[in-house]
Amino acid sequence: SPNLVAYTLLDRAPDTAVTYEYYKANPTVACAGYDIPGSIELGDKICEHIEKGFDSIMMRNHGATTIAPEMSEAFAKMQAFEMCAAACLKAERLGGAKPLTKEELAKYAAADKEYVTDGPLPDSEEIASAVKEIAAFSARCCRHGYFTSGIGCISVRVGDGFLITAAKCDRRGITAADVCYVAGGKLFGAVPDRNMPLHAAIYACGYANSVMTAQPPAITAYAITHTPIDARTLPESYIMMRTVLSYPKLTDITDAERIAKGITPAHPVALVDNSVVIAAGENMTKAFDRLEVSEVTAQAYHTAATLGTPINISDSEIKKIDDYFGLPV
Repeated sequence: SPNLVAYTLLDRAPDTAVTYEYYKANPTVACAGYDIPGSIELGDKICEHIEKGFDSIMMRNHGATTIAPEMSEAFAKMQAFEMCAAACLKAERLGGAKPLTKEELAKYAAADKEYVTDGPLPDSEEIASAVKEIAAFSARCCRHGYFTSGIGCISVRVGDGFLITAAKCDRRGITAADVCYVAGGKLFGAVPDRNMPLHAAIYACGYANSVMTAQPPAITAYAITHTPIDARTLPESYIMMRTVLSYPKLTDITDAERIAKGITPAHPVALVDNSVVIAAGENMTKAFDRLEVSEVTAQAYHTAATLGTPINISDSEIKKIDDYFGLPV
């Protein structure tokens, strides 16, 4: 895990409290120090911290260890830990991450409730087709590093409601058992992702037919430093992302309607401080494209900053793009 290793070379650990999802996956982090690889002595140092209640442990000049009851959970924890480290390292270029307080984490935890579903997933060809599309794009997001096996959410409008990925599922292999159908104020199938109310609010506003919420490291670095991102890097970035709106931390759980009203054809991408990037579109392909372009654009900024100050497209050239493509403003 290259980003975690970078921290071990400094005998430090990334602060997982920069987002609720990162923290939820790795709430207790310790640094165990150094010893010979595979040795009893190194094992003893790790076990000392396990006995104290830590389950994510850094080893100086080695890497990290995650502890869980099952292998899939330990893997998901390690993925989230590495993604958190990547986001925090990129955040250093933007002035450093600003973690959530204990009180703010508690508010997210209170909002992360275990929903009770009203019945099984409806049996229809339309839903079955949508499940396959969600599965394909979710696996694609995992391959590209936009999702981890435990973090990332996709939804799509179906009939009078929408399908959304479950709270507890492996994003690499979504099946019909890993989605929830939300319609008429009722939930059918699996328990939905915690971002369900935010997705519901966006659909209620009418524009989007698909929504993705995620925490890929490059764009998340902007969210955890409370730094707006400017899409005027390439014409393609601007065309896909347009003007990206930023919202204060906790807005996604305290005022989802405010965010939903801002999601329009002129603002299809939004950032919530210390939380998610939201990518919406007329269909799932458009939502994915916007998520992908957002992460790549953010990565381009981070890379360009090692060479100098990035130059954006000018206001006059942006107007030419708006006029040429007839973009909504």
